[in-house]
Amino acid sequence: MSEPKKQHSLIVGCVGVKGQGKSHKLREMIPYAPRIVIVDTALEHSDHVPNQLSEPEQIFEFLEWSKQQKSFACSYCPEDLTEDVAEIVPALLDRKNMVVGIEEVPEVCDGGKVPKRLRYLIRVGRHYGIDIAYTGQRFSEIARTITSQTDIFILFRQSEPLDVDGVAKRTSRDIAERVKALDPGEFIVYDVRQQKEVPFLVSMFSPESSVRAIAHIDRKDEEESREIDDGEAEEDDTKNGSEEVLAERAKGMSD
Repeated sequence: MSEPKKQHSLIVGCVGVKGQGKSHKLREMIPYAPRIVIVDTALEHSDHVPNQLSEPEQIFEFLEWSKQQKSFACSYCPEDLTEDVAEIVPALLDRKNMVVGIEEVPEVCDGGKVPKRLRYLIRVGRHYGIDIAYTGQRFSEIARTITSQTDIFILFRQSEPLDVDGVAKRTSRDIAERVKALDPGEFIVYDVRQQKEVPFLVSMFSPESSVRAIAHIDRKDEEESREIDDGEAEEDDTKNGSEEVLAERAKGMSD
């Protein structure tokens, strides 16, 4: 299945204390990313992202299936957030050309230590056409391995001195001081590469989709549709008197 050529690769961090709107901002961008896997540690996306998965094996199967799709989306919330998330990284790299979202990224790190595979994804994901979006409540709790590779920060209110200092080191003291005074829902978008504040672009992960959101495929709906098609085909077979075909299908199902 051919896919649009990747024009860019971004790591975007939405950082702010609880209730400021960072997950909502990520939610706004999801429909414009044609291919996305969300590591949903906080169950923020269960109501609007199809294909809810919880086992590594389910992700492996889903990503293999997705190779035949132009658009796909799933959320992943495993039992072991550190080991099971790291385990799926090779499958993500094999799939290529997608956005990987991570809600509350400190939750997938063991005591602040970024697992080796996740560190590899952060460092070289761009070579596989993988964009990364993550959220975190406190700037100081997000590993420097991650913040140092981040291209764009969407910054919500931070008040703790360590967090404000962290923002200042990656952006500027002026931005950090403004972050301290933000009201709920207010945010600043800072492009590290350009070293300046920029407008928020809902389609930043897929500029070619700036006019319309790309619909994601719900695998369950697709499978149900196939079952309906199969049922209609069987009716046609019956009408045509193809009893042998029906018998063979029944035998195959029972086997």
